[in-house]
Amino acid sequence: MVTGTDTPDQAFRSFGSEAHHDGMTGSRVSSARLQNAAVQVGEFAVGVALAYAAVGSAWALTHAVWAMVLAAAVVVAAAVV
Repeated sequence: MVTGTDTPDQAFRSFGSEAHHDGMTGSRVSSARLQNAAVQVGEFAVGVALAYAAVGSAWALTHAVWAMVLAAAVVVAAAVV
């Protein structure tokens, strides 16, 4: 809160407290979490590439929409399992 003796800058700095930023100072992400994130990104990239290839090849072979839908369903089923 701004009182009569505070400048707006001082009031802004004291607003809220520093507890919000205490958890962010000096923290580092563990290598296990980084490795897990990298694996998830890699799995997503591989999945996207396989889905693109499956749908693209279905279109190239048949030029029919139903084949693309079927290929996409197969990709989704494989991802769920």
